[in-house]
Amino acid sequence: MLMGYYIGMALLALLLLLLYIGCGFHLRVIYPLAFALTLMSSLGNLALAMSTTIEEALLANRITYFGAVFLGFFLCLIVLDLCRIKTPRALVILLTALNFAVLIFALSPGYSPLYYKSQELMQYGGVSYLTKTYGPMHNCYLALWLGYMLVIFIVIGFSIFRQQLVSYKTVITLGLIAACNTVFYIAERLAGIPIELMPLSYCISEILLLARLRSISLYDVSTNVAKAAQNRTENGYLTFTADLKFVACNEFAAKVFPEILHQRIDYPVTDEGSAFHREIIQWLRQLQTSEDTLPEKRISHGAQSFKCSVCKIYEGIRDRYAGLLVEICDDSRQQNYIKMIENFNDTLEKEVSRKTSYLQQMQEDIILSFANIVESRDHVTGGHNKRTSGYVRILADQMARMKLFPELADETYIKDMCMAAPLHDIGKIAIPDSILNKPGKYEPQEYQVMKKHPLLGGNILDETLSTLEDQKYYQIAWQTAMYHHERWDGAGYPTGLAGEEIPLCARVMAIADVFDALTSHRPYKDEFTLEQAFDIIEEGKGAQFDPRLVDAFMACRAEFAAFCIEQRETGTRLSKDDLESLMQTVFYEEDYSNAYQVSYSEWGRFVTYLKKLAIRNKQNMYLIMFTLESKAKRPLTDEQKRVAVVNLKLAVVSSLRSSDMTTQISATQRVILLLNIDQSGIRIVVERIMDSFARQNTDEDIALRYDISNPLKDEAAAKGA
Repeated sequence: MLMGYYIGMALLALLLLLLYIGCGFHLRVIYPLAFALTLMSSLGNLALAMSTTIEEALLANRITYFGAVFLGFFLCLIVLDLCRIKTPRALVILLTALNFAVLIFALSPGYSPLYYKSQELMQYGGVSYLTKTYGPMHNCYLALWLGYMLVIFIVIGFSIFRQQLVSYKTVITLGLIAACNTVFYIAERLAGIPIELMPLSYCISEILLLARLRSISLYDVSTNVAKAAQNRTENGYLTFTADLKFVACNEFAAKVFPEILHQRIDYPVTDEGSAFHREIIQWLRQLQTSEDTLPEKRISHGAQSFKCSVCKIYEGIRDRYAGLLVEICDDSRQQNYIKMIENFNDTLEKEVSRKTSYLQQMQEDIILSFANIVESRDHVTGGHNKRTSGYVRILADQMARMKLFPELADETYIKDMCMAAPLHDIGKIAIPDSILNKPGKYEPQEYQVMKKHPLLGGNILDETLSTLEDQKYYQIAWQTAMYHHERWDGAGYPTGLAGEEIPLCARVMAIADVFDALTSHRPYKDEFTLEQAFDIIEEGKGAQFDPRLVDAFMACRAEFAAFCIEQRETGTRLSKDDLESLMQTVFYEEDYSNAYQVSYSEWGRFVTYLKKLAIRNKQNMYLIMFTLESKAKRPLTDEQKRVAVVNLKLAVVSSLRSSDMTTQISATQRVILLLNIDQSGIRIVVERIMDSFARQNTDEDIALRYDISNPLKDEAAAKGA
């Protein structure tokens, strides 16, 4: 009966070892060693049960201890491993040495009384067993085994409180194993019959462990990654020694580089003319000699694209650098997908840019239409809106150069200020004509009505622009219209704001507005000289105007003066009939979006009419042709033309006087007609347009060329010849 028990435990231990091997677990070496030592311990117990002499019994006892001494240690290491607690290598080595020391004493019975003081072979139920009197060193074995069990229970308890790292099923399984070994060990010691129960405990522990290992393998990321990589047929793998001798490759890598099949293992790749040497070996050499080389590269073979990556291979307990592993991934589909997305994004970006340009142009046209409505009613301040917009640009650029305000570091803020300037007097639309166009000074009650135009302007912009998508522009336009008559000392209107309570855009507008009023003719006053105007603005420093803005204004007074002189009209203003007759020769050409083109059949009549107009008014007449071209002397793309034409139009429109004319005459050309201007004025206009275009143009391939002609002079020269 008892003999059958020992035989059964040995067979069961053997079966469990074979099951573990058959399952093919890729785990640390401690797992198969634990199964093997259980079998050894069971065989030792079986041999002891079959012993007939004390010598045979002691030999069998030594075999049993060879397994039993290390089983507790390995069981502890397995628990630590499954609970993902890293054991220091030095500690493992120390404990291994300690176990060997205990094993040496466990093998000493029959030679030394240190482990067993005495032993005698006895029989019970048809099997042999030893009765022992334990020596002092046996207590070391007992303490070591109990210490391992205590560590196991502590680790399991610790794992219960951090279940985000350890599966609760694993914790339960380990708890059952620890409890089983402890209970059986205590039962064996307390039982009054000489039967070894630990072989049964170890077999039960292995059954529980095997059942859990089938699921635990799912949690082993490194093992699963290795398996997945080994089974993937769409990836190639190459291994090299540290000195770049070829070691191995898989089938996929051989298909990418067929010359590998003729490469000898453990030899360097010497065929320098092969694609394998050129694309892989040279890259790996660069990686070893340069820190700047990226550990990834792309290669192309025909229509296929591959991504190559490399990592180092380490071996041994000291993680010695042993070689390199190169992974080759077929990246063709990914690259094709990226190209498709890039093409789609490029098309979408162009379409969005085109729509955005169209909407911006439409918004600017609406704003200018608003400003023109004001000027069409105000016969006193003709051209005021356009001139103040120019002054705002000059002052804002100077302030940006002086870095006075952080807002001006953003070119968009400056552009919005300039676009908002024509709307600063929009509230005058609601002022009665009898007051708005009164030729003399206002009566007190009339002045009170006129002072309402900032509030009226704010209300109008609330009604018309508050729903704009560009809310930043709306805020600047609203603040400019609402507060441009406020004073730095708080004595302004309509709300009496003071100092920096007044928005920056309104403070800038205040200087531009007053300067233009001073230098312009009004029915109730003559225009001031430039020196007088500069003096008046400077006297208002710290009272009417922001002191810092006045400093900036004085720093760019030369630019203010040049612009003012240019804008002053010295000849006859074009009549309404002149303008209507002129624009009848211009029609909309659908091939050029956002642009007007003069009909080629009408161009001769267009120039002839303007010549007669200039002669009638005794004015000079100049034509400036701006041409967009490629610096690389190649044809411009449609997208380049579209963007550059819009930028050129904005640069021209923002730089001309109210009496000048401009139109686009081809896909890359725009003409400007200037009446009553001298050579210095032409130079100023051209420089302003070129500078404005340069600020807005972001395409480094685009160049802007201009040609100047004087049709009246050219015609006279031709007649003289």
